[in-house]
Amino acid sequence: MKFKFNTGISGKLMSLVIGVVALSCVSLTLISYQLIKRNLIRNSLDLMHTITEQTASLINSEIQKSFTMGETLAQMPVILDDNVDIQKKLAALEKEKNHFGCLSIGIGDPEGKVIFLEGETADVPDEDFYKRALSGEDSVSSPRHSGILNEDVITYAIPVFADAEQKTVESVIVFNMPDDEISNLLKNVKFLNTGSAYMVNEEGIITANSDESMINSKVNLINDTNSKSFANFEKQMSSDDSGIGEYYYNGEKRIESYEKISNTG
Repeated sequence: MKFKFNTGISGKLMSLVIGVVALSCVSLTLISYQLIKRNLIRNSLDLMHTITEQTASLINSEIQKSFTMGETLAQMPVILDDNVDIQKKLAALEKEKNHFGCLSIGIGDPEGKVIFLEGETADVPDEDFYKRALSGEDSVSSPRHSGILNEDVITYAIPVFADAEQKTVESVIVFNMPDDEISNLLKNVKFLNTGSAYMVNEEGIITANSDESMINSKVNLINDTNSKSFANFEKQMSSDDSGIGEYYYNGEKRIESYEKISNTG
């Protein structure tokens, strides 16, 4: 006895149903994959920005240590005493110089003339870090080249107040620290296989990087003619306190997270 299978409407309907189910499964798989992919990207971006925030916080902490050191010097009785001449004040600072690891240290007046321990002088009335100190704020420069020391340094300026209310600045303690104290921190910052950290000043010039050649090049990233996309991103970064953005450089898409270092003004 032979059996016949009906391949009519019901068979076609079954095929259609199976086809729809199969298509639905594929669609759900693709949707799940896209959701997972988006979540992974979002989590990676969140992690990147967290690392950026932590790095900025670490740099701020190092700067704050130097501020505290400078405040200690500025509050020494010999520094506050108007009857003590500047040479004796410098002699008192000499005892602290090596203890704190300063490359050089000096005292500046309200006109911006700084006399250093070694006898050299510098006129810095127009420097932003010095102006902030004269206004009563602890201040630090971006890494900069010192003509006196002939090397790159970070310059700190700490106000010395003439009154207990700390309203009148009579002089400024100025000291230079090695600029690699920040670059060395950045060398340890890595993200996945290709991520690294660097620091730029308000002008768009790299001031700290694990690659010293990038620092020495003094390239202005905001005016970078090789990549308009990168230059525009750097402009955005210089005007914002924090964020994540993307740009193209040498035909390659890059994603970057940034955070302002508050202690640098």
